[in-house]
Amino acid sequence: MNKILARMRTESLAVVGLVVALIALGYNTWRNELSEQNHTVRIAGIEMLLKVGELQSTVYLVAFDGNTQPGLQRQGETLVSTLRDLSMFMPETVQVRSTSLLQSWRANWGALSGEDREAVALVDTAINDLRLQIVEEVRLLE
Repeated sequence: MNKILARMRTESLAVVGLVVALIALGYNTWRNELSEQNHTVRIAGIEMLLKVGELQSTVYLVAFDGNTQPGLQRQGETLVSTLRDLSMFMPETVQVRSTSLLQSWRANWGALSGEDREAVALVDTAINDLRLQIVEEVRLLE
């Protein structure tokens, strides 16, 4: 009987060790996945902030400096589309804001170079909303 109890103690120690090892491996894997996800969001967020700045500069060139240089609309459209594409790496709140920016851009681009300050305000608000949401999401990362 003592032999059986001794063997059970020895084997139970091995089982407990195996369970602890599996838990540690699971936690480490989960933590690595979370770190990778945070890294992806951080990099996408930084890239989006750079593109937002370029877009805002393009809008200001057209709206306030009267620059009607050919290609600015295509440049702006490309930046807005790139922002929409990059938003897929971000939380849903950023995706929603980038879609709103795309809609605002397409609805108001033609009026940016004229006297329509409402169009400028709508696009500028959409840009700033996206910027603030990106900053907030990056700030919330662990």
